[in-house]
Amino acid sequence: MKKISKPLKISFALLLLTVAGNSYGQVGINTTSPQATLDVIGNASDAAITDGVIAPRLTGSQLKAKDNLYNAAQDGTIVYVTEPLAGDQTTSRTVNVRDKGYYEFNRSLGTSGQWVSMFHRDPIIVAGGNILNRTMIPETVLSTSGTTQAVLYSQQFSLTRKSAVEVFFSVPVSNVSRANGQTVTDGTSKLFGLNVYLSKTDAPTFTNQNILRDTESFTNSGNFYVVGVYQLGSSRKFVLEPGNYSIQFIGFVYSNPSDPVGVRATFGYNGTGSSDLRSVVDIVATPLDQ
Repeated sequence: MKKISKPLKISFALLLLTVAGNSYGQVGINTTSPQATLDVIGNASDAAITDGVIAPRLTGSQLKAKDNLYNAAQDGTIVYVTEPLAGDQTTSRTVNVRDKGYYEFNRSLGTSGQWVSMFHRDPIIVAGGNILNRTMIPETVLSTSGTTQAVLYSQQFSLTRKSAVEVFFSVPVSNVSRANGQTVTDGTSKLFGLNVYLSKTDAPTFTNQNILRDTESFTNSGNFYVVGVYQLGSSRKFVLEPGNYSIQFIGFVYSNPSDPVGVRATFGYNGTGSSDLRSVVDIVATPLDQ
């Protein structure tokens, strides 16, 4: 009897795989009635068998080495990257390969196509994100002439992908009084507020861009005009490129240089009761589609 060669054995195995197909070129695995071009039925009831489909797995460096192989004919190709590339290691096609996960080759992007992330778009909580968050400790700022400011909170963060970043703050202000702590009764206009500054610490750098602000001005007319708690708050969403950043929340007070009594205010509130007004800061970065 003639021995079957190895290539013939492999071809015969492939033939068996396609037996479940029909005249329309549909192929089924574990099914004789495929409902699409490729229909895979798992073994859900068998706890001893793993289910799923595994895409080709390779590192970002290995994928980058194949740059010239992917063109129009490979549009829609899917791979799984096990190790991402650093920002200074990417090419025009692998510029988005900055996280582990599934990637699809999109021939329409860039000048000659790009790999784009398929699923890894979970928001990154840079700061806050907790319903009980109290980020800032109370800070009293006073001025007897002009503007005085103090850093209430600062945070450094890094983005590995181009992201939509949303910044939100809500900060109570209390104990508004003269610079010496006495009740404000002089009838002179005064101001307190909060500025948010963003800096990028790696190239291309920028420094202290004022991205958010909220202020409160008042002219008191009685002993109890400024008694109580004010609330400063604002939010903004913008797009940032990958890189290293720092953000600062700076409270300030202002009194006219000719004002003889000045102004002071406490940013943040240290109450512990059920009506506690907490300082809240949320910074959330959501990777964009690519």
